[in-house]
Amino acid sequence: MVTVILQDDSGSEIITLENANADKTIIEQLEEQAFDMPYSCRAGACMTCAAIVKEGMDYIDETLGGEKFIDTDDDQILTCVAGLTPESVEAEVEYKVVLEMIDFY
Repeated sequence: MVTVILQDDSGSEIITLENANADKTIIEQLEEQAFDMPYSCRAGACMTCAAIVKEGMDYIDETLGGEKFIDTDDDQILTCVAGLTPESVEAEVEYKVVLEMIDFY
């Protein structure tokens, strides 16, 4: 089981995804919870939906929703193509992924 916590740049929690799954990208799961994550291309070719992974990078599949066309820093993901690994979701252990939104504007 994986819990995904999205924070702002001050560390305040914005939204939490309990029991996140490995079948959808992170942005798709946020949208299902009525959270409007910024995006532009939804194809892994821009940085609009980028997030810093503060905790839990080992549980992230960076290309679940398609190819990643641009390089990001080692601690960043593109939420439009990144998701969770099936192994982490199916494990009997509870994992936590903490993401920080990047404010480019």
